[in-house]
Order: sequence, then structure tokens, then C-alpha cells
Amino acid sequence: MAAALVPLGLKGTLVIPLVPLAAAAAVLVAVRRLGLRLPAHAQRHRLSTAHGQQWRAFARLLVLYSAANGVTVGLLAYVPLFLVHARATSPGQSNLMTSVLLAAAAAGTLLGGLAAQRLGRRFVLVVPQLVLAPAIALVPSLSYGAMIPLVVVIGVAMNANMSIALVLAQEYLPARMGLASGLTIGLCGGAGGLIVAGLGLLGDSAGPAAVLYVVAALPLFVAAVSASLPRPAAAPSETVWSLHAEARR
Repeated sequence: MAAALVPLGLKGTLVIPLVPLAAAAAVLVAVRRLGLRLPAHAQRHRLSTAHGQQWRAFARLLVLYSAANGVTVGLLAYVPLFLVHARATSPGQSNLMTSVLLAAAAAGTLLGGLAAQRLGRRFVLVVPQLVLAPAIALVPSLSYGAMIPLVVVIGVAMNANMSIALVLAQEYLPARMGLASGLTIGLCGGAGGLIVAGLGLLGDSAGPAAVLYVVAALPLFVAAVSASLPRPAAAPSETVWSLHAEARR
């Protein structure tokens, strides 16, 4: 919205509806193409009963993804606040920075899935978080222009684990895929919001830069928990979990 409204003014509102319409059309085409290749009900039932439900691993996934959502919500809330209050940036320019962050995050979702196929899921779960921590910590020390390429890196790393987390949730609970997806998206999203709400007290007393430094520490926790996740028993045999494990085979 900011990318449309800042250069075009209120006329930019005419552009905004095109985005969800284009997304809906893309989803419709994808569903029709994939529909014939979806497994039959009997195959899904066989998959759900052949493997046990890995509740402990799923609980760890919820914890790490809640923290990851705290990072996302924290950046979306406090990067524009930092720009306005500490850099005297206009609201329009700060929202443009948020647009850059979200566009990079969208690319990160796609790139994370592709990287998981080649480098392994564990790599995508851990390594982007190790990049994310120092990158976020650098944000308060940069000017607006210098911040843009760093925000691109942050956005890509921030969402690299999104698609992997959703797939893992369903593979840890193959008999309860709907529940697994709902908890991963809904519960973890709400928990991330609560984390940022708690950090609001720090923001009131010490400013948005202090909150960004705390947010920068969260990816280290996410990486540590991610490294402890086991390979799902219901994962397809061709799944690349880690390059080290594949080399040992």
C-alpha cells in the first residue's frame, strides 16, 4: 500500500485491489494444476497411520516459530518507529522501508523452499537465523539509504523458514494436518504479537532502538531450537534433511 500511495497519492488506492486479485488468480491456476496430483484419501489415511504423531517435536516447532513470529512482528512494528523517531524520517518513507522488508520476505519464502530442496531443511532452519541476528543489530547504526540493502537481507532471512515450518508441522502430526497448520499459523502468530506487546514496555522506556537490539537476539534462540528438531518420520524418503546426513548415506 505504501509503495502505491507514496508516489501516486490517494489515486494509488486504485492499484491496491489489483494485488489480491492477481494473487487469487495465481492460486486458482496453481490449485487446478496440482489438483490431479493430490494423493487420494486412502493414501493420506495410510500415511497418517503408518507414522506416529511426534508431539514433542511439534511442540518445539511451535516454540521456535512463535519466537520467529516475534521477530517478524517486531521488525514490522519497530523499524518504521525507529525511522520516524530516531532518523526523523517521514511516515511515507518509513512505510516504504516496510514495503521493502515485506517484498524481500516474500522472496525469502520462495528461496527458503528452493534452498531446502538442495541444501536440506536443517540448513534453511538454522543458517538464515544466524545471518538475521547480526543484521538486525546493525539496523540502528545505519542511515536510511544504507539500511535498504540490509533490510532486503533481513527480509529474505526472516521468512526463509516459513514454508519449511508449515510442512514440518504437518509431517510431525500427519493424522492431524489441519490442527497442525492452524496452531502453527494462528497460535504462533498470536504468540509473536504477545512477545512484541511485552517489548512495548521496553520501547516506552528506552526507545525503539533498544527493542530492535532485543529482537536481534531472538533469531539465536530460534536457531538453537531449530538445530534440535528431528527429521519427521512422515517425511518423504527423498527429503533432504541435512547435507551431512545425505553424505553419510
